[in-house]
Formats: sequence, structure tokens, C-alpha cells
Amino acid sequence: MDCNEQVTQLIYDAIGEVNEMRSPDEALERTPETVIIGQSGKLDSLAFVTFVAAVEENVQRNYQRWQNLPPKDKERLREEWNRWQNLPQDQRDKLRRRYDDLQK
Repeated sequence: MDCNEQVTQLIYDAIGEVNEMRSPDEALERTPETVIIGQSGKLDSLAFVTFVAAVEENVQRNYQRWQNLPPKDKERLREEWNRWQNLPQDQRDKLRRRYDDLQK
């Protein structure tokens, strides 16, 4: 599995965790086109925070490097997540590039 696929899976796993707390008719699809927040977003603010926390936990669990990041870098990554409104390819690419940078 390449890095892009790994990042996508981490995000989809987080969507699955959020879906566990929602009714089946409110479940988010695990697709790149899924809108997370914004006017047509499917998550309220509390569910979005849960989603971001789930992504962070998945990254931490799967990439030990996360634990070694300085707090300012972790905060910067969290801020980037807050700006994102959905999961199109360009955003997955951005996260992949960020992960690649951390591997250096």
C-alpha cells in the first residue's frame, strides 16, 4: 500500500469511527467526494471534532513519528484539518505530502 492509500485508509477509518456513533441513515460514505463540513457538510461541530481526533489517533497509532513531533507542528497539522471541508484528491495529496515531509 503506497502512502496515498495509507492516508486515505486512515481517513476512512476515522469516518468509520464517527459512523459508529451515528444512525445508519446519517452514516458518512467513505469516498473522496464526501463533504465533511461546510454548507453541505454532514458533520456538526462536535462530530467534526470527533472525526479530527479519530484521524489524529489513527495517525499516532500507525505512525510513531507523530509522537516525536514538536507541539507547534502538531498544532499546525490540526489547523490544516480545521480548514479542510471535504476529502477530494487534492486534500489527500496535501496530507500525503505533509506525511512525506515528516519522514525526512
